[in-house]
Amino acid sequence: MTKVNINAGVCGYISTVQADFDKESGLCSLKVDTKCPAFAKVADKVHSVCPKEEFSWESSQIHNAMRANCSHTACPVPAGMVKAVQVACGMKPPVNASISFE
Repeated sequence: MTKVNINAGVCGYISTVQADFDKESGLCSLKVDTKCPAFAKVADKVHSVCPKEEFSWESSQIHNAMRANCSHTACPVPAGMVKAVQVACGMKPPVNASISFE
């Protein structure tokens, strides 16, 4: 199980994503806790994903749900969800990412 906390920035919303990989099915289940009304719509659409499909913009269920349900293009939550999936299935190490302004 991989758990990430994502601070979306100026909106003030913090989302928590839990990703659990099932080796038998090859799918990663997702649980999202968010107070953001726009991202809650995205979370309602994506409950499990195939990790390999999340590496491509065209096949990413997370990004497709984002485009269809949330108009905020700079939201970092979808990237955090993809990172959680990558770590949960062992494709990437658990390394923090950030955006910093100078």
